[in-house]
Amino acid sequence: HIQTIPTHEHTSSTMPHDVKQKDDKCHKEACEIQTCLSQHNYNEQKCEDVINKFRECCYKLSEIGGQSVSCSGVVRKKKQVNIEE
Repeated sequence: HIQTIPTHEHTSSTMPHDVKQKDDKCHKEACEIQTCLSQHNYNEQKCEDVINKFRECCYKLSEIGGQSVSCSGVVRKKKQVNIEE
């Protein structure tokens, strides 16, 4: 279950101001989540593939040291899950 879903206007004070949406590598995937959810009455189960695609984008970007405003919190959450496993 996802607690927060990034929106098109999502910004984070923890990200550098020089990271713009057009440079945000996972912004497109975040927008696809919003589109999917709105088309399916915000039923997350119907958008699992899109959500997983977004998460994978964030994980891959993090592994190479990249930053994404859209991904803030997602990568940290995966690290916490790995610790718990």
